[in-house]
Formats: sequence, structure tokens, C-alpha cells
Amino acid sequence: LLERAGRLAATAMLNWLARTDISLEERAAAYDLLPDVNFDDSSLNGVCGTIVEKCFAAAIADQRILLTEDGQLTIKNKSVLLPSDVVHIWPAEQAAKLLDEESRPPLCLYINAPNREKLLNWEVVEEIDKQDFIDVLQKKHLPKPETWRRLMCLWTYVAPEVTGYWNSNKAKIVRIVP
Repeated sequence: LLERAGRLAATAMLNWLARTDISLEERAAAYDLLPDVNFDDSSLNGVCGTIVEKCFAAAIADQRILLTEDGQLTIKNKSVLLPSDVVHIWPAEQAAKLLDEESRPPLCLYINAPNREKLLNWEVVEEIDKQDFIDVLQKKHLPKPETWRRLMCLWTYVAPEVTGYWNSNKAKIVRIVP
């Protein structure tokens, strides 16, 4: 019964994600069905959850489960998770191309934080975090954001990491000018 529940939840999530007749926001809610169980939990609840999650995992193996910003579905690790602050600087598609060496499409922005965390725990998506962003700024000359507001968002995002006495070396090698 638990195995059937895991397969049913996986099938429901896959079908929900594949629906192009509903909004991206509604499709992103499909990840609420993704289980996230602590496999070390030896209680009855933990053991049952583990059985469900393992069957769920088998059912979605090699399936297109990552909803991208353009509404497409990709397989494991063929999409990238961007920090929400970065999409205030550049459009998501442009930011992904600038920050990801593989130019993978960005994960849908409507996926809420708990579901993003589940996808990271499942190791099906790679996250570009703030340090990765700073590393890219140290290696590449990125294009200027389109508006003053977006430029201000860039400075607001990177300032704590590159300013101040303890970060003076980082500030010298970041390839942006205030």
C-alpha cells in the first residue's frame, strides 16, 4: 500500500507539472507532493515515509521533473536554481546564462522556498549561491543591469560581501565599479 502511494504521488506530480493549460504558479505547486523524509528516522512514521519516498524516487527516475522559468520540463541537473535577489538584477534567463558555465535554464521562480529546499535535498538541481555569484564577478565582466534600480539591487546584493575592512581584498578583484 505504501509503495502504491509513492508511485501514485509521483505520477500525480509528473502529470501536474506537465500541464500546459495552467499557470506556472499552479504547476510549481506540484512539488508539494515531493516527499522529503529523514531516512535515519527509525520510528514507524519514518519507516513508512522512507518506503513511500523510495518508491516515489523510482517512479520519477529519468523523468523530466524540473520546471523551468519558460515552462519547460528538464531532467535531473539540467536546470539551475538562482538566488531570488539575482533575478532582480537581470532577467532569469540572462542571469542563468551569465552565471552558469553550462547555460542551463533557470528553475521556475514560482517554486516556493520549502519546495526548492526539497529539490536540493533530492540533489536534482544545482544552486548558484551568493558565493558562486561573487566568484563569477571576480572572473567575468558581466553586463550592466538595464536600469538604475537593477544596478542598485546588484550593489545591495554584493556590498556586504565586498565592502568593509575584512573584505578589502575581495573588493579589489570584483569586476564592477560603483
